[in-house]
Amino acid sequence: MALVSLAMPTCVKADPPSGTTNWTKSFEDTFSNSFDSNKWIKTFWWGNGDISDGSINYYAPENVSVDNGYLTLKANNNSENGKSYTGAVVQTFGKFYQTYGYFEARVKVPKGGGLGPYFSLSPEDKSWPPEVNIFEIPGAAGNNATTDWMTNHYVDGSGKVSIANSEGTWTSSTGLDQDYHIYGVLWQPGLLVWYVDGVERYRTTAGVPNKDCYMVLGLAVASDNGSWNGNPSNTSFPQYMSVNWVRAWQQGSGNNPPPSSQAINSGDAINLATSNGNYVSASAGAVNAAPTTASTNETFKITEADGSPHSINSGDTVNLATSNGDYVVAEGNGGGTVNANRQVAGPWEKFKITKADGTSGAINAGDTINLAAGNGNYVSAEGNGGGAVNANRQVAGPWEKFKISESN
Repeated sequence: MALVSLAMPTCVKADPPSGTTNWTKSFEDTFSNSFDSNKWIKTFWWGNGDISDGSINYYAPENVSVDNGYLTLKANNNSENGKSYTGAVVQTFGKFYQTYGYFEARVKVPKGGGLGPYFSLSPEDKSWPPEVNIFEIPGAAGNNATTDWMTNHYVDGSGKVSIANSEGTWTSSTGLDQDYHIYGVLWQPGLLVWYVDGVERYRTTAGVPNKDCYMVLGLAVASDNGSWNGNPSNTSFPQYMSVNWVRAWQQGSGNNPPPSSQAINSGDAINLATSNGNYVSASAGAVNAAPTTASTNETFKITEADGSPHSINSGDTVNLATSNGDYVVAEGNGGGTVNANRQVAGPWEKFKITKADGTSGAINAGDTINLAAGNGNYVSAEGNGGGAVNANRQVAGPWEKFKISESN
């Protein structure tokens, strides 16, 4: 069971702004257990990790691992299969593929000369091009990880492979290796739109593919001594690319990506609303469910108490803290009043968070949840919201259900 705490961050939306309601999630992996061979393979479609793509690494299956809510791809300076380095790749070839939709992943990339982390779409029919690079963050200049390259490879009117009018860049003010970011692409007939952290970064209408594609995540090593990959000789190994989750959506009506339904992650700011729409509020130590709009007093931060940054899952034990850092407490470990006046989180400040529908997996924005105190009693918004919040119910009913959402 994971331990979590709640207090104030800057929140990043996982998906671009919503504009349609008819999207269907067609793929998801939150890496909550072991590597799922029903969703991924650890080689290329031809059965091994050898490829002539300019890399100087062999893509070694042993460099792929899943643990504690993360997929990890490792690059190392050990030789294998005639190559001086090893990298890692996973792809959904033969497992999952579709034409059009929205594809996204929450990823933390490494930095260093010669490193080449990427997330892309490739054709299920084994042709090339097309290839849509959702992100490539090459290790030029030795230790930069600030520029994201977004590229569509296609065959132009003369029959040549081209990226003309279909390659864009976005440069972050801070290293992309410093934190997790959500990289996504919207793929529609005649249109590709790239997003980072929910903000559009580039779009093109040139050479847009129209065939089934599968997803690829990889960490390569290359050496061109130039402005793209740089040189790995001064990079310390091993290096790691960490993936928190991957999702794909089927296109619905409308022109925008699907509504945000990202996992609630450690460090996110959230709001809790009762069944009648009132927000849980902490003011001067007292907790109630009277406000009809959410502001500072109605905002909480959720963080893993053990320091790990992965998604909050149904069944996790959490701490809730207000914007001033005080922890929400179920007095007596549950059985009565709920306050928000503790500076340190102990047993009374721990709550078990579960999905109200009984399902498992990541807690997502928009989910309806139950919160239970340490003694098993449920947190309740008396009268379904509008007044006091207590922790004295043995059974979860409508008053004990809360909708959890990202705080904007």
